[in-house]
Amino acid sequence: MAQRFGVNKTQFWAKPAPCTGWTLFNNKRGIFKDNPALRRAVSWGLDRTDYAAAAGPYAGSPWTHLLPPGFPGSIDARNQQPYSPRANVPKARRLAAGHFRGGTVVIAYWSGGATRNAAQAALVRRDLIGMGFKPGKVKLEPFYTELTGLPPANWDLLPADGWCAEYSDPYDFFTPFLAAPGVEPGYPLIVLDDTSYVRRIAAADKLVGRARLAVFGRLDLDMTENLAPVAAMRTYNNRYLFSSRVDPKSLVYEGVYSDWSLPALALKR
Repeated sequence: MAQRFGVNKTQFWAKPAPCTGWTLFNNKRGIFKDNPALRRAVSWGLDRTDYAAAAGPYAGSPWTHLLPPGFPGSIDARNQQPYSPRANVPKARRLAAGHFRGGTVVIAYWSGGATRNAAQAALVRRDLIGMGFKPGKVKLEPFYTELTGLPPANWDLLPADGWCAEYSDPYDFFTPFLAAPGVEPGYPLIVLDDTSYVRRIAAADKLVGRARLAVFGRLDLDMTENLAPVAAMRTYNNRYLFSSRVDPKSLVYEGVYSDWSLPALALKR
């Protein structure tokens, strides 16, 4: 379809849903606890282009913000991405120097369901080795716990599904770091290891209107670049094929609700 119609031109479209795919760091124990320098290094060392491609053709695009593109408060400009779509190995090695600690990393991945989980975990392992981790110390550990869905206690990195908005407000994407009410049961929450960000999220939540969106957008950029509590990896795209009778000029995509405006939809005359 992409070869025949192009992408996002006439009939075949791939548009982001209000979700962000993550690779999670275990900030509660192990090599990444109180180690934002290594988390930033890994965020530079991961190749998001390969990672997104492992999910299937046009199923996602490289993305490095917490807030997905088109979402309220999101900084969509490609030149304002905290990290690069391709691995920047020299920068990753430079930032990681002196912060490897023991150098042992357990990459846990859920072994039930889609095979992409194993493929993405293997890519993360490849990239860690590329940035200086010793191959024998980077371990893959599949898990399948039907009751809780939780990874093993010794996990350090977890290529995870990520987070999807429950409602159209940027605060929703910060709740996983706060163990806020309404978080999905069994989700491996990552508590922020810098409490100043907890206070800043609470302060931003008191704002309204454009000021609220602007502050959350800046907080997203600051937290991702400096604290790096997770490595945002990809968008989740919805894929569509329209009839040749549909006028492409009538297509209006609403990012928050991840669907097209039906009232705007029109057939060609």
